[in-house]
Amino acid sequence: MPHRDVLFLHSGCNIGKEGDVTLFLGLSGTGKTTLSSDPARPLIGDDEHCWGPKGVFNIEAGCYAKCVNLQSESDPDMWSAVNRFGTVLENVVYDEQYHIVDYSNTTITENMRACFPITHLPNAHIPCVGGHPHNVILLSCDALGVLPAVSRLTVEQAMYHFVSGYTAKVAGTEVGVCHPEPTFSACYAGAFIMWRPMKYAALLGNKLRRAGTRAWLVNTGWLGGKPGVGQRISLQHTRTIIDAIHSGGLESAQYQQMPVLDLQVPSSCPGVPDSILQPQAHWTNHQDYNATLAQLAGMFVDNMQVFLQDGVQIVGKDIMQQILAGGPQQQKISQQQQLQMQSAAADSSYTVNDQEAAMQGRVAQPGPQHSKQLSGHMQPSTADGSHQTGLHDLAPSSSSLPDSSDDDLHVHSTVGGVRAAAKRRSESSAVAVAVAAPAGAAK
Repeated sequence: MPHRDVLFLHSGCNIGKEGDVTLFLGLSGTGKTTLSSDPARPLIGDDEHCWGPKGVFNIEAGCYAKCVNLQSESDPDMWSAVNRFGTVLENVVYDEQYHIVDYSNTTITENMRACFPITHLPNAHIPCVGGHPHNVILLSCDALGVLPAVSRLTVEQAMYHFVSGYTAKVAGTEVGVCHPEPTFSACYAGAFIMWRPMKYAALLGNKLRRAGTRAWLVNTGWLGGKPGVGQRISLQHTRTIIDAIHSGGLESAQYQQMPVLDLQVPSSCPGVPDSILQPQAHWTNHQDYNATLAQLAGMFVDNMQVFLQDGVQIVGKDIMQQILAGGPQQQKISQQQQLQMQSAAADSSYTVNDQEAAMQGRVAQPGPQHSKQLSGHMQPSTADGSHQTGLHDLAPSSSSLPDSSDDDLHVHSTVGGVRAAAKRRSESSAVAVAVAAPAGAAK
């Protein structure tokens, strides 16, 4: 499909009255089916889609929905679809005499599933096709409790978070998973993709730019700490955030720059308490919040290592720099050196002296425009997404990108603890971030 400019996406998809299409990308259990099933927006599909030269299309003729604790009162359309003739149920407990299913009985597993034709849903959009997406929403179920409920992404950030695929395995999605566990799944579809993840990320970036599509990162996980400590973001608040994306309410909002991860976070959202939008407000101990935020940034950096091994050969130097520009601030410190060495092998003009400099790990000190230390608070952004502090997103054009074969690589400064961790990481490849498995049951 990529040879034909067709991008496969593990996603849900719906369409508005004006023909505006939204894609919801995420792993199982992050909310693809729930959020794409919107009474006000016909459903194109809930799981597998392709984005081609003319728009999006569903490659499945039905839905594969979780149905644990399904109730007619809370989800009448799904209840009706699941209980119609022709639906196939798995992992359910039922009364063998009266054939009544008990959707609250998790004796077998929480991973109860229903497979049914999409025509079982009264709100299905037939045929299951649409135009180019107006919005692409990356769904991350954050089990560490530090990601904002919603953040606006640049194209570079969308590529970075797409190829990273950070989320959590939740109970009922895999055998042996009883509690939410932080995980990375490339392109939110590690088990399904056939090409190298960087190829898909590059194709996504091209399509976002050509279609003028807005990208968002939505946390459907926890705030204030891991499960058992923090609280799960309510479905009502997440739906209200999605509604504000569709209505354009978040386009006119003021944004702040989140430290370390460089995410643009709205200061307000219609119908959502401001505190829900600020993850640090839910932590009683701000040192713990900063430490966990640095931990997550380190996890992103460590996960990206595997893609750096041959990234330049796969998508080229410029695309790799764009993707890295969308990552945590320390990404630019600890991994530009590896990009230098890759470029050395690919660039015939690379000199012996340059190669020796790269191997010695020489990275210039941050320039004056990047030297301001960030506090633990978010920094204001302008309406167009540029940062008032001088920390800016790299432009997509290769002419404005730093040449990775140069010795002088200017990098973003960062909070003291994270910068120290990044320095240690660049000095020794043996440094790793240990992540304890979160305790507490999934909500």
